[in-house]
Amino acid sequence: MKCKLPLLAPFLLALGAPTAHAEFLVHFDVTQTGSEFSYTVVNDEPLTSSLYVTAFRLTIGAPFSVASTPAGWDYTTDGLTNINWFNTDLQLPYPHDVAPGSSLGGFTILSAVETTALLPFESTSWDHASDDLGPPGFGLALAPAAAVPEPPALALIGLGAALGSILCAYTRSRQR
Repeated sequence: MKCKLPLLAPFLLALGAPTAHAEFLVHFDVTQTGSEFSYTVVNDEPLTSSLYVTAFRLTIGAPFSVASTPAGWDYTTDGLTNINWFNTDLQLPYPHDVAPGSSLGGFTILSAVETTALLPFESTSWDHASDDLGPPGFGLALAPAAAVPEPPALALIGLGAALGSILCAYTRSRQR
């Protein structure tokens, strides 16, 4: 089966190229207790939308470990710069996707630091009407951050390529 996500897409996203779709509407509510950060993903799409949250990547600026992940979701991480949470459902109706107008909590990390910064996130939508990848959503979320300089642009492009690979594998698994 072919991958729906072109391999070039992560590079275009990292360079800020325009996309063909409108941006997916999503944000995160964050509760910080010391070095524990609990995230709730909120799908801000109108109730009539067919776009559901199916995956997201948070940028993290300090060493961390994953404390919890909701049922039906899994993650990949390097434990230092990012975490990719994704829904593990393989076919419709994808009961663990986050529906328009709803939210899902239980995404928790434990950081080595209590200091924070607003850092970028990227969310992936899945169009339940067409059973296909939807447009991405972007924004900023409060996350642990040590007082270090930002990574060079080349490293960000590498992270985009890694996310693209993960999304390709994910869309292939949904087609099975």
